Amino acid sequence: MRKCPMRVLKRVRSYPLFVLSMIALIAWPGCGAKMKIPGVLYVLSQSNIYAVSQDSAETLLTDVVAAALSPDRKYLLYSTNDQTILRELSTSTDKPVLGESGQTLGWNADGSRFYVFTGCGANRLYAGKTDGSVTKIFQGLIGRPRVEDQADGSAPAQPVCGEVSGIIFLTDDTLVFSVFDAPLPRQPDLVNMCANKAYLVRLETVPPQIVPHDFPRKERWKFVDVSEDKDLVLLSVEKNPENVNLFQSTAVVAPRFEEWDKISLENEIPQNITRWENGSWGVTGELALFFTPKTSLLFGVALESTDKGLKEYVTMIDPESGQTERGPDVEAGQIVNRPLLDAGEQYAAVLYSQGTEEHITVMDLTNNLQSVVWKIKAPKGYSFDLKRDRLLAWVE
Repeated sequence: MRKCPMRVLKRVRSYPLFVLSMIALIAWPGCGAKMKIPGVLYVLSQSNIYAVSQDSAETLLTDVVAAALSPDRKYLLYSTNDQTILRELSTSTDKPVLGESGQTLGWNADGSRFYVFTGCGANRLYAGKTDGSVTKIFQGLIGRPRVEDQADGSAPAQPVCGEVSGIIFLTDDTLVFSVFDAPLPRQPDLVNMCANKAYLVRLETVPPQIVPHDFPRKERWKFVDVSEDKDLVLLSVEKNPENVNLFQSTAVVAPRFEEWDKISLENEIPQNITRWENGSWGVTGELALFFTPKTSLLFGVALESTDKGLKEYVTMIDPESGQTERGPDVEAGQIVNRPLLDAGEQYAAVLYSQGTEEHITVMDLTNNLQSVVWKIKAPKGYSFDLKRDRLLAWVE
């Protein structure tokens, strides 16, 4: 990784949210006074969905592969091993919407549309509405086993797929994603399976209008997050000046765009942002950065090289001015996914893992209090598989 060229930055004023959120991320859960927790936290942990409140934790569903709550908190979209289901939370009514399991699910900002990505096996992307209608948007390249896996009889061959990733709603009716959309090589290699194209999907038309875009040579993009009030898009951009194994990764803030020729990738983030590959921050390999819901600052974890090796630290960035503030170092691997902030950004919730235990710690950012509100232990002798686990939403 490398430092990104950008204008010289001045140290910003002390953001109260940032300072207290840094404490939330690095403080060990359980040390501090009890406090009242507003609302209910939804968490997907080890295939179960729990609704966690101040004094109780209700198990809502079991055997869940993936899940996402609508932003208006009216619907829960979830997948089992063989289907995807829409649940109306006020009535607990389930409506099967797709006869396939989803690996990644997501919603638009007003909760009227969702997407379902099936993962490597089927490698299909669907878009749906809360009336239960679903449309197939894209069929990715079906995975094939790597030759070296086939020759090794000690373990089943693992398929490798054409990559479909970076799926987000740019607007309520516009979906964007990146994909490996070239012929699969004879010997698929995960390192060399680089997205080479993006698609902009306008869902308001019937059928949806799908507009492709070829990435510049030796580049690949992933769409990470959208800031609603500032009309900004966060991207992970990887450039390869010499060799496919030497991609240089940067994070870029671009104005929200409606046409491909309107996108600008000039505003690079002036830090090396962590990309966790173990499921942390919500999705395998996802950029550890996101827009805060109220103030639309960028909050995340950055990486630097020191004499003692690589070091991760919390960072807060104002995407409009480019001003940044560095926080304390964090211990890699403790945080299962990106934190949740309540609507007023007074409270932060973090899902932690200690290998054989997961727990949610909620922090009162105004009063510098914290409390463990829920925990679960793995069966004796086992450790957790964290690839699917995440905080889903905060409902008040």
